[in-house]
Amino acid sequence: MNKIYIDGRLAQDPEAKYTPNSKAVTSFNIANNENVQKPDGSWVTNATFYKVVTWNKLAETCAKHLKKGHHIFIEGRIFLRFYEANGNKYKDFGITAEKIVFISPLSKGFKKTEDKPEQPDLVIDMDDTEAVNKIFKDDETIPF
Repeated sequence: MNKIYIDGRLAQDPEAKYTPNSKAVTSFNIANNENVQKPDGSWVTNATFYKVVTWNKLAETCAKHLKKGHHIFIEGRIFLRFYEANGNKYKDFGITAEKIVFISPLSKGFKKTEDKPEQPDLVIDMDDTEAVNKIFKDDETIPF
């Protein structure tokens, strides 16, 4: 089984491209912070950066709605690929996102219209308690 769940903030704006076969692909890096207690009792925050790649409709949605600093939750799988360029061999790894939940509140940058928010279906306004409770209605929906 190859499955990863991770949250973080975008370290840069997403980069959108299309393959020669017209498939949308969007990539970006996220920073995942972990607070660690040092032997002297003080705390330090360590950031780990992950490359994330999205494809097709999800790639188009991410390119349209995400910006540097937005908080997201990703469900995906780890990829590892080997390639050769200019006679040198390289190894590349990261996360292929299968689902993304946009966590940043609407007040942090997602556009709103008068009638309803202009945002993808996967965006959760964390300020909207009813919407959050609807998605995380019981422990079985939380992936950890």
